[in-house]
Amino acid sequence: MKKILLVYNRNLSSYRIDFLTSLIKTLENAKFEIIVTEDLKTASDSIKVEARIVSIIFDWESYDLNYLTDIADHNHDLPIFAIADNRTALDLVMQDLRMNIDFLQYDSNLI
Repeated sequence: MKKILLVYNRNLSSYRIDFLTSLIKTLENAKFEIIVTEDLKTASDSIKVEARIVSIIFDWESYDLNYLTDIADHNHDLPIFAIADNRTALDLVMQDLRMNIDFLQYDSNLI
């Protein structure tokens, strides 16, 4: 079974938790196993030892993009999805664009 790593702080607002819960259910229905952690260090370690992880999804506002460099350096092809509010300003530098990163917004209509 393919696995997706979901990284978020459990102290998120209720609409974000509701979105992530819905996302988890949708992905599980699509036969993905979801691994949840609050720590990007644990996520990085997991990716290095678990070959079945096919993607990482994380809350943009809980974690700095710099922490994903180690993950991206280990596996350049691993899709990384950052979830943020549609009014969130993204502070990116050209070096960040070398990662395989996409952005999603907290919007229950997208699931």
